[in-house]
Amino acid sequence: MINTLSGKKGLVVGVANERSIARGIAKVLAENGASIALTYQGDSFGKRVLPLAQSIGSDMVFNADVQDNPSLDYLFSEL
Repeated sequence: MINTLSGKKGLVVGVANERSIARGIAKVLAENGASIALTYQGDSFGKRVLPLAQSIGSDMVFNADVQDNPSLDYLFSEL
């Protein structure tokens, strides 16, 4: 497979579980060479998202809530 996205970086927000569209998008991006950061909302989703992140080789996983400015500030400061 040609890594058409090699050297590119992406942020996929709102990953919920292994069947979510966001997870599928992250997987395809990673398979094509992109470095991916993932977000989830709340600890219950975090427990599901961490193994998914590992499966695509992502070590950038953040709890982000669009209604909580400090969580968004932290996300963007880390990115």
